[in-house]
Amino acid sequence: MRVLCKSLGGGDLLTVEIANGHLPSTKFHVTVGREYKVYGLLFTSAVLHYLIEDDTTAGPGWYPASLFTVACDRVSRYWCLSNWSNSERYFVVISFPEISASPRAFESLVNGDREARNAFYERKQLADLEFPDSSVQEVARLLEGDWLQCPFCADAWQSKSPDALVKCPTCQKISNNPRYDCI
Repeated sequence: MRVLCKSLGGGDLLTVEIANGHLPSTKFHVTVGREYKVYGLLFTSAVLHYLIEDDTTAGPGWYPASLFTVACDRVSRYWCLSNWSNSERYFVVISFPEISASPRAFESLVNGDREARNAFYERKQLADLEFPDSSVQEVARLLEGDWLQCPFCADAWQSKSPDALVKCPTCQKISNNPRYDCI
């Protein structure tokens, strides 16, 4: 899933977002016109948030959906749903299992726990290969059988990946998968 930033926040926040803790003066660390990959959805207190990596190096964070428009609505096959709602609060997370496994796992990522971040980044690497990316121009060369050849270093490797992108195990560069079949 990808979203396009349309606002920095501030006066553009929804009334329900302000009522649930966001200040009207808040300016988020995002860039209007930039596209962001979404790594999770959070529904709480009638507010939808997207888990993105913002323009800082602080790591992933939850941002109000009102700041964005959906650019691609395809969701990751790595996501799962957890519902931690109770009689006082509505709280649903759809994300990687490392985040949605428990309220404690969720809080560990939110609080910047190193182990939680490492788990997030490991899963993120897989999810980033799932769908096409317009910034990736090169296509791996299809060889016999399960073999692909890197367009950058010419190394060949076996791959049965159904993903849109593949990562060369030698040079670590990403190219389009010639076998990808967009559904």
